Amino acid sequence: MDVTKGVKMRDKRNGGIRLRSLLLLGAGGLCILYYLLGGILRSFKLSAFWIWLAAGVALMALGFLDRKMAQTGRTWFKGRRSRRAACILAAFVLLYFGVVEAMVFTGVVSRGDPGLHYLIVLGAGVYGEEPSPALRSRTETAIRYLNENPDTKAVLSGGQGPGEDISEAECMARLMRESGISEARIIKEEHSATTVENIKNSYEIIGSTDLKVGIVTSNFHVFRAVVTARAAGGEDVTGIAAPFSGILLPHYMVRECLAFTVDFVFGRFHTGAGFWKNFS
Repeated sequence: MDVTKGVKMRDKRNGGIRLRSLLLLGAGGLCILYYLLGGILRSFKLSAFWIWLAAGVALMALGFLDRKMAQTGRTWFKGRRSRRAACILAAFVLLYFGVVEAMVFTGVVSRGDPGLHYLIVLGAGVYGEEPSPALRSRTETAIRYLNENPDTKAVLSGGQGPGEDISEAECMARLMRESGISEARIIKEEHSATTVENIKNSYEIIGSTDLKVGIVTSNFHVFRAVVTARAAGGEDVTGIAAPFSGILLPHYMVRECLAFTVDFVFGRFHTGAGFWKNFS
């Protein structure tokens, strides 16, 4: 009787290990497939796009190693405490990721308030002198707002990066001029290279943190941009989401979680009262 029970327990354990290995291999394969599709259809040089390849290779390696260890009778964790600690850590990571992604999603549908004093339009890539799809979408979203709110001015924020023949701010300014936006309403900020610099330099141009400001950026980026602006002292800040969809949206949603974490850990939000206003 004891032998039969032992065999059943072993078979159950082996079945669970096989399922876990298949899940790891499948998840790794999907990550690598996404990396290849995104790279071929868009570009392999996208910011942090390598994380999909790295995650895919790591997950598949874990899947193969998991099965190999099971065949030799070894386990990842010795004792109930270590298994419990691993489960708690995994649950915490998943919960943290879910909470941050939920906060990121709150910005996806943000439309801003009417009658803002200024827009801060965050830059994106420029191909030579032509706007990337993300930059065009942000600029067109700002143009629509400016047409509906004739007293609002726009600070166009973005420097000149590798492969860009003009600054991101100049590229946006050209699109606005072509759309009939008055030169008097266009202010260029051409020195920033990061979201934190975008916000800091733009507020220095505006000259006050008390005015009503809207941050125009891609939908996946709105939450972090608004958090950054409030942490920098912005008293009345709203987000205005520019449409972004397609195969790269999952990448940018995941990247935002990583970027938010890095900014928080390294103090780029200047974590004080300004930062915690986002959660009050």
